[in-house]
Amino acid sequence: MLRVPRGLGEVLAERNPAGIRADQNTAELNRALDELLEGRPVPVAIAMATLGQGYRPDVPVARDRALAERAERIVTGTGDALALVTVQAAKTIRLKVVGDPRAHDMLRGLPHESPDGEIRLRRVRALHYVAWFDLLHGHGARAQALRDETDQVGRRESYQLVEHSCAVLQLYLDLATGRWAGLEQRTEAVLRESPDGGALRQRVVLVRAMLDAAHGHWARPGGT
Repeated sequence: MLRVPRGLGEVLAERNPAGIRADQNTAELNRALDELLEGRPVPVAIAMATLGQGYRPDVPVARDRALAERAERIVTGTGDALALVTVQAAKTIRLKVVGDPRAHDMLRGLPHESPDGEIRLRRVRALHYVAWFDLLHGHGARAQALRDETDQVGRRESYQLVEHSCAVLQLYLDLATGRWAGLEQRTEAVLRESPDGGALRQRVVLVRAMLDAAHGHWARPGGT
């Protein structure tokens, strides 16, 4: 049985907690979180909220919900505004992942204006995730509106990754809604701006592959 080390909390607090798989040992993971909460409750709560965003297909929705709600209870009342909005943004994403309509109420409740750039970044990330999932859930018009708002904020704040992801999302929106005129050229332009090996580049390549299939271009020389 794979055992989770006591140092897990450092990984959860400082690195990407979404990379930890619950099926490795859920009981050990929960034990490690309990131990670490005593010394670093806020960063560990943020890690818990991120784990509870609903992306893990092998974890029941109720378990993710309980983890996220526990995280929210921990940061509420701490006076840490950044921690609170981080946890609430994660909750917004979880609600949207599982198709809960309350996600949009949560999204509207996130701070629209703040002197803290990190708080503004948390909100724009939540906006962007909700836009993607609105598209996946078939709400194209709402996804477009959220994508446009995300792009506007991303440009104003110079969040380059957000800007690029918005460009990728626009390709999918155009593909899904029939705006195919010039789409191949727009796809190639976005592909040229996409770093090799990244997830966003893979998404752009998938758009190009779907266009190729639709047009009967079954063999594209030169790969990606």
